[in-house]
Amino acid sequence: MLRGLKKYAHHNIWPAIPRPLRRFILLGFMNAAAARARQNHVSGDCPVYVAGFFRSATGLGYSARLSLAAFAATGRPVTGIDIGEALMQPEDIPLIEGVVLPDHRLPTGPGLVIVHTGAPLMSWANFTLGRRFLKDKRVVGYWAWELPDIPPDWISGFRFVDEIWVPSEFVKTALGQHTDKPVKVVPHIVSGIVPSSRRFAEDGVVQVLTVFNMASGYTRKNPLGTINAFKEAFGNDRKFALTVKLINRAAYPPGYAELQAGVADAPNIHLQEAIISQSQLHTLFDQSDIFVSLHRSEGYGLLLREAMLKGIHVVATGWSGNTDFMTGERCYLVPYRMVSAQDPQGTYDFNGMQWADPDISAAARILRKIAGLSLQ
Repeated sequence: MLRGLKKYAHHNIWPAIPRPLRRFILLGFMNAAAARARQNHVSGDCPVYVAGFFRSATGLGYSARLSLAAFAATGRPVTGIDIGEALMQPEDIPLIEGVVLPDHRLPTGPGLVIVHTGAPLMSWANFTLGRRFLKDKRVVGYWAWELPDIPPDWISGFRFVDEIWVPSEFVKTALGQHTDKPVKVVPHIVSGIVPSSRRFAEDGVVQVLTVFNMASGYTRKNPLGTINAFKEAFGNDRKFALTVKLINRAAYPPGYAELQAGVADAPNIHLQEAIISQSQLHTLFDQSDIFVSLHRSEGYGLLLREAMLKGIHVVATGWSGNTDFMTGERCYLVPYRMVSAQDPQGTYDFNGMQWADPDISAAARILRKIAGLSLQ
């Protein structure tokens, strides 16, 4: 019954409270109540605990799952702790093996705790994990951010960690200017991906793919930029097809309406919606020739990395986290100009912040070059 009441409050009462007030109430309480970092040091063979949103089909959820798998592959004792429900995160997929829920049975004693969440939620995460569990453990915040500097509400997160891990040099620069605590670049370890066996356009159609989560920022992910570049490159020619794979359309209905309008006159562009497994996503890669992300910023760019490992052509904006790893003959970085970061969803809308505006015509030329068409 209590769980049912919590879910009712989460879905019906909480959303009715204005977002700034919600953050003020929650984070104010959590910042006061949560266990702060104690600068504990631990041995190299101590148990590892990865805390995160294991049931969430988001980049943060995938980050936690990758981290758990990477430590498990080393043979080191590791346990996943799902804090998604407590932090009101979506539960899209089942718990995977090796993951428990936070409760009083979490073991005390030394250990390394790696928390995959944003800095503003660190106090909430520590509150959920509990003082008893964290007392003798070293706490690492695994954080990603998509702008060159962090907003004010990230500053409070530093007091709840002993050190910070980030996936790219881009994120390290953004965070490192605000703390003297260690900030280490620890890229995501993506393993077990089998390269695609598809021959380019083997079915007579050049298959182009873009994938995004509306809740991760419609404007930041910029799928309309990809659609416009595809249209400029290929028009309505059915020898070329673009699949726009998205989830969480309800997170920003105006963006979904804009997408629908953008593809209404394009019979060779298809919107595809559904939460799918990682193996199903890899099947999408296997069916594609080119993966495109004309994003405005990425903390890392996990989908880009996976597409590269699949061996398909990858086209992406040449700025931010993905530039750490996007090299090779099948990687194409799109030129851009810096513009003011304006986000109608609010996540990245801060005065003085900037991000990239990719050159759509340059992206179209790259697509035509990959497809082997003459440039005019």
